[in-house]
Amino acid sequence: MQVQFTLTPHQTGELRIVGICYNLSSSLTEDRNIKPSPANTVFVRGKQRLDVQGPRLNNTKEEKSNKMYGPDRRLDLVIQPEMPQLQVRGCPGITPI
Repeated sequence: MQVQFTLTPHQTGELRIVGICYNLSSSLTEDRNIKPSPANTVFVRGKQRLDVQGPRLNNTKEEKSNKMYGPDRRLDLVIQPEMPQLQVRGCPGITPI
């Protein structure tokens, strides 16, 4: 099973994702006529911290011998204001590549 998370920032600036918190629920019955209730539903709460190791540094002798790692910036985001949409239209008679 795959789960997809969506993040919708409401203001501009810098954002660092440090983890996720979630609530999952599932009905114990497959009968669509039975209304979900605490008696027939399983709830799971979770929290997962995201500590991602950065790239291995291998430039100097010290970095090579000490297994040093740089910072991981994949979860550091810069939220910018909305930008105009770019639209491209083909000219008649020209075949797109």
